[in-house]
Amino acid sequence: MSGNLQGLLVVALWSVLVQLLCCARAQEFSVSVPENVAVGETVFSLPRTRAGEKAELPCAKMEGDPYGRFNVTKNCTIVVANPLDRSVQSAYLLTIRSGVHNTRVKVELSDVEGYPPVYNETCETPVNWNGETGDFLYSVTSAVEGVTTEGDIVFAKKILNSVTGLFRPTDWKTNIWMFHTHNSDCNIRIAIKTDNIEDLTLLQDLWHNGIHQLTCTAAYLPKIVSDLFNLKYGGKASLKQLRKYVPESVVNAKHFNFIMLASGTIPTREAMSYKCEIPQFRTPIRIYYENQNTRKISLANVEYLDIQIKPVGCPVGKYGLLCHKTCICKNGARCHGFNGACKCPPGWKSVACDISKQDVSVTTTPNDPRDIYISANITFHCKAHHIEVRSMSITFQNVTTKVTFGVNETDFEVSNIQPTNSGPYTCQVRDTRGNTLNTTFVLNVTNCAPDTKGARCDEVCGCLQGASCDRWAGCVCPPGWIGIRCHTKCPHGKYGKDCERNCTCQNGASCSPSDGTCDCTDGWYGKDCSKPCTNGRFGWRCQQVCTCMNNATCSNVDGSCACVTPWTGQNCDKWQTSRDEPLALLEILVSLGSLVLLVAIVIAILYQMGILACSPPDTGEEDKILFELRRMEQDLAQSLQPGWLGRWEKKIKHLTPGPLIGEGMFGLVRKGKLRTPEGELAVAAKAVRVEDSQSYRDFYREAAILVAVHQQRDDDYRESNIVRLWGSSPSLPKSTFFWNMPPKVTSWVSYDE
Repeated sequence: MSGNLQGLLVVALWSVLVQLLCCARAQEFSVSVPENVAVGETVFSLPRTRAGEKAELPCAKMEGDPYGRFNVTKNCTIVVANPLDRSVQSAYLLTIRSGVHNTRVKVELSDVEGYPPVYNETCETPVNWNGETGDFLYSVTSAVEGVTTEGDIVFAKKILNSVTGLFRPTDWKTNIWMFHTHNSDCNIRIAIKTDNIEDLTLLQDLWHNGIHQLTCTAAYLPKIVSDLFNLKYGGKASLKQLRKYVPESVVNAKHFNFIMLASGTIPTREAMSYKCEIPQFRTPIRIYYENQNTRKISLANVEYLDIQIKPVGCPVGKYGLLCHKTCICKNGARCHGFNGACKCPPGWKSVACDISKQDVSVTTTPNDPRDIYISANITFHCKAHHIEVRSMSITFQNVTTKVTFGVNETDFEVSNIQPTNSGPYTCQVRDTRGNTLNTTFVLNVTNCAPDTKGARCDEVCGCLQGASCDRWAGCVCPPGWIGIRCHTKCPHGKYGKDCERNCTCQNGASCSPSDGTCDCTDGWYGKDCSKPCTNGRFGWRCQQVCTCMNNATCSNVDGSCACVTPWTGQNCDKWQTSRDEPLALLEILVSLGSLVLLVAIVIAILYQMGILACSPPDTGEEDKILFELRRMEQDLAQSLQPGWLGRWEKKIKHLTPGPLIGEGMFGLVRKGKLRTPEGELAVAAKAVRVEDSQSYRDFYREAAILVAVHQQRDDDYRESNIVRLWGSSPSLPKSTFFWNMPPKVTSWVSYDE
């Protein structure tokens, strides 16, 4: 019986042991997470704790995480502790203990396109030490000039360097604006959506004008393209393209009508100037124009839109277009202001530069290549990182120049460096295990000291305007300057680098020597200042309103009025009532055939009065003729309305004389061109041949008859050989010469070619 008891006891003990072994066997799980999962995110929770239950015993991470990428909570939940990087380690086998239980979790990192971001020095931006969150990574200056439907020329120049200067969204943090720079190709994408009524009005007008895309180009640089999407009528194809960059929830939002998506590559660290292509408007564009007073205007056309983008940088520890993202870089790594990529210092690796590695580095003092020049001093710093060093040496031109033992860093100085000191300097480290690591720095000494040049660096540049001094070329002038010392501005009509480009500015506008921008003179506008003010506007940027009245022509430059007869005065608001002046010079425009008619009328009148006859009159008849002639002059004077001379006045400068086409007893007739509000006319201009009282009297009488005939017909020429009577322009003997000839009485008649 005791044997049976012993057997039963053995069986029971064996059963308990088997149960204990079964319970102690580790559970195994596998999970896959993207490599860009954020710090603090949950990776895995044990099944019994997923519903919020507390673990029976607290958990503790055991092994499988050499770089400290994960943490395990007491509740047996695995969370990300530090940024993951698939290039460093793609999978982790974590062993977790909870009491006597072991749990194995295999964490595999899946590849994410574009992660981690690459530190692209092409679009590297400076550090803005005074910047704040919400400042732009770039300073954007826009200049636009447009014409309103009322003829006003509006000009706006705005500098955007912080979020407070953007459009009019109420809160950029609520995804009204979505910025994307988290890539390695220096590409910026900005998605704009707004429910502001003013912005929606502008976008709607752009859409109805067929302006669905705006392209801005710069010399030798990629384009910046902005697409306008209509969420209601844009079509499936365009919305499919939009969904690549904008969340589905935004595209399907019912209270947004338009989304504008701008994309462009910024491949340089210098300021860039873009010129945007603006199509002609079919219908006016309604916008709010902010100048001294905000007002709503209707733009008939945009003359030009120029944009300059200048890198400014984010404050320390921030990155992104609005500098609102926090850098993850550690151990003194440089954070790329564009995409947040970390530039690890020697001895560190991973996306955040927080994983140590064995490394050797060579640095120099000074470290800026511009400060390493002929005759300067340079110090090489050789340093071992995370290595138990046995020996360290620096080698130049296959000759070991310095050897140290048991130290992690050594220096080597070269004084008065010359081109012969150029070449590779190699730092070699042997550790206590016999391993060898080395790195090389290549010194290239070709530059002279600042502001010196020449083969021996003994010539002084003396550059001005901030120009750099090249050893062989001398002063490298900035755009707009030339000369040995960059002391001369570009000559008139030239601009740009080495003043090689031709200005396009017109009408006396000045041209910026640096970028060719035109500064228009009074009365002109447009990109090249070729367009005159319209709709009664004049002055600088056509901001002043003309005061000319009664169909007078207003000068687009100074607003002076060219009055139409019989109006006069500064604003052409006074009726001219001046009577005949002594020896006034009359200019009357009629057809060339009216000269024949005029002679015929005079002869007919004189013949009917008996002044002209086949036989000579007697003495009594001569008194009668003189009496009738005086009566004719009185009747003629009565038929002329008061102020007739002033009403028919024209300016002598509007006549361009031509060749002589005829002459009479007291007059000369020339062919000419007359400028009138109705256009340029061909005319015949009659001038007094002999300047004496009788000639002026006869000429005056002829002109008066012609005016009387014209006024009797009330401007009706259909039944007359007179094409048109245009007016008169007195020109006194004291007036300025017009044709480089002494002033003469002239009569202008229309000339039928």
